[in-house]
Amino acid sequence: MLDVDLLPGGLALIMEYQEGVQTLDKLQETHGGRLPQSVARELFLQLMIAIEFCHRIGLSNRDCKITDLLVRVCPASGDVRLQLADFSFAKDADKDEDSNPMAQHGSALFAAPEVITASHAARYSGPKADIWSCGVVLCTLLFGCHPHLAAADLDAAPGDQILLILQNAVAGRIMVPREEAAAQPEAAALMSAMLTVDPAARPDATAVLSHPWLRAGLGGSGSSPELAELNSGLLGDGRLRAEAAARGAEVRARVAGLLDSLLGGAGRGRGAGAAAAART
Repeated sequence: MLDVDLLPGGLALIMEYQEGVQTLDKLQETHGGRLPQSVARELFLQLMIAIEFCHRIGLSNRDCKITDLLVRVCPASGDVRLQLADFSFAKDADKDEDSNPMAQHGSALFAAPEVITASHAARYSGPKADIWSCGVVLCTLLFGCHPHLAAADLDAAPGDQILLILQNAVAGRIMVPREEAAAQPEAAALMSAMLTVDPAARPDATAVLSHPWLRAGLGGSGSSPELAELNSGLLGDGRLRAEAAARGAEVRARVAGLLDSLLGGAGRGRGAGAAAAART
């Protein structure tokens, strides 16, 4: 979000416009449901850079899924660039602050076990839940299937498929065919680590970016020098993180002020309550 303004009919959110993009699932369709390993690694690297950046500034996406990943082919270089979209369920808080019980946000197909089973007594880490969702994305990119749905169940009714996915996710059963995983062992090992049921044992975004399979994408044959430089810079650029945090604080302050004006004096309490609810 670039800016926000108050109009007679309500709040106007000014968003970034992206021309000539498509969602990542549509790109997959043109490659028979899965992407070549070099392309999948390059795109997943960009996704994890974005996720790690968000986590470092205290933001959990909580709804990362393949249909929210926008891709664009740059005419000059031919590189495929990825952009993470849709922060509707994002939580802006200290990175160690857990999500409230029952805050079951996001798509069930990409939800971590602790989100699926969230109860009144349980809290969960938004960043670790993001890692699980990214692990599901990685599986779909590489293997063209959901990690928790067996090929034998593809003919089941949609509702039954969702139930099977949830059951297998909570139980930690990965249904990728062994021969598929054996053909890409490093990538499969990274995926399995990200799909660890215990969130405490699940790697964080920094650890994922340090994985040998993913590091091979930095400056590899599938990357232009410009893209490799951009990726490497984002991994450690404190200036960018500071600018993003400052920009976020500025927009939040404007939203709070405009909500206060929109609701009026009597709505101050309601506005504060709504802001608190948005952070659950």
